[in-house]
Amino acid sequence: MNFSINIIDNINNNSGDVTFTPKATYRLETLTKNGGFRNEQKIYNIKGSTQSKTRITIASNISIK
Repeated sequence: MNFSINIIDNINNNSGDVTFTPKATYRLETLTKNGGFRNEQKIYNIKGSTQSKTRITIASNISIK
């Protein structure tokens, strides 16, 4: 089963940096939306595939500094 998960960081409501380390075989893409404006967002998208009905870990070292 393919999956795609978005994690959205509202930049102006967050006082720190967000860090993700995707697990091997999964892809992390980062997109900045509305850059430089009050509603700026950084969108982290993690994509991959797995067997259905199995629990998986898609990222580690997730931190907000």
